[in-house]
Amino acid sequence: NQGGWHFTASIYSQGGAVVSEDGKKATVDTPEGKAVLQNLKDMRWRDDSMGAKQLLIINDTLQMMGSGKLGMYLAAP
Repeated sequence: NQGGWHFTASIYSQGGAVVSEDGKKATVDTPEGKAVLQNLKDMRWRDDSMGAKQLLIINDTLQMMGSGKLGMYLAAP
């Protein structure tokens, strides 16, 4: 599961951080963290750009991309 890495990168892209400067406290409950979660919620439930199926294997993604049903797939190497 790479969701934590994607969440972390998204928070940093919003200008936030995942830990306090002293490294002692998680800081994901911030406006930046909430914006990331709201964006994911909207992609799934408001505009359906995320789609219903989340547990995809590479063959699923190749077929969906080839048929024009998938515009982007986030994965980790």
